[in-house]
Amino acid sequence: MEDWRLCGQEKYLKGAFLYKIKLPEYWRESYSEKNDFYQKVLIRAKSQVDGLPEKEMYLEGDKIQMLWHEHCDFCWEKATTEIDAEFYCTQDYYHWICKQCFEDFKDQFGWTVVPTEKMKAMYMTNEDLLELYDRLKDDYVLVMTNSKSLDDRWTVDCPVMVGKNKYGQNVLAYIDDGMFVIEVEGPVDTHTHAFSVDEAVDKVVGLF
Repeated sequence: MEDWRLCGQEKYLKGAFLYKIKLPEYWRESYSEKNDFYQKVLIRAKSQVDGLPEKEMYLEGDKIQMLWHEHCDFCWEKATTEIDAEFYCTQDYYHWICKQCFEDFKDQFGWTVVPTEKMKAMYMTNEDLLELYDRLKDDYVLVMTNSKSLDDRWTVDCPVMVGKNKYGQNVLAYIDDGMFVIEVEGPVDTHTHAFSVDEAVDKVVGLF
């Protein structure tokens, strides 16, 4: 029987990269840092009070959080800064998924959880990839090149680490927007994985 929560979300959430958000802690961090999530909440608040005679009073300090909420795209569970809850959201903070729906559909949708803005200082660079290559090249059949991705979807204009894993599959690794990306060529299509810097070595060793 078809799950009642599924109603076409694969059109915009299939293979999505998601932030893991714990509320209300993430709001407190965002308010302190004035990051992208804070800016989104602020814009939402301004649009809701536009035209009100005393609109500025609703925009003072962290009062803007009272004008923000989202819903899980699957079950419609409500996300607010007042409720202790764990959610996952797209990197533009537009689509939200509750913890239960994430667990239920993560394999079907092929989601990848990536670090939130607070962890971007830990992101990898091309220099980190070259260092990783130097550490692994003696134990694994690897080469460094500037190459296309395995299924020719796009050209990677950066150093790329290429080799074969223990199953004889082609494996390609590179840095994209600070994330360590690994593509594994399967019998039908290519599987893409993205990891933060602290996971990179373990994931490379596991896949090659």
